[in-house]
Amino acid sequence: MGEGRVTTKRSRMKLTDQQRFLVGVLLAAGFFLIEAGVAEIYLARDAQCQAMIKNFRIGFGSQDFCTPEWVVFMLSAISRGVVGLLWPKAPSILAWLSMGGFYALVGGGCGQMSPRWGVAIYLAGHISLVAILAGLGYLSQFIG
Repeated sequence: MGEGRVTTKRSRMKLTDQQRFLVGVLLAAGFFLIEAGVAEIYLARDAQCQAMIKNFRIGFGSQDFCTPEWVVFMLSAISRGVVGLLWPKAPSILAWLSMGGFYALVGGGCGQMSPRWGVAIYLAGHISLVAILAGLGYLSQFIG
């Protein structure tokens, strides 16, 4: 019959350092671009809501109907990052390219670690950066 080899353990393919870096870059860039795209959709939805409330000229604020202010700053930090904080009027594509490149490099660095630690460190760093940028964005309206 057949001389097939039966193995009970799953064989793992070992990746070189360059391959691990590339996998980390692609996963991080993909994660950021999807996340930024969803955030931009919600920001556009909030802008439409703000415009609609402004056209109605009602006596109360838009915070009862539209996205809360802290969520808008968080979405802006997710979508536009440092570029959106330093240059609020910059085109979104500039922010996406620069922050996507930054997150891709960080993801490539995290790709050098074990998968469990790499993903955990990347997500913790990403969440921390978004929280810091959202806080700074909120405070910037009172400072500048």
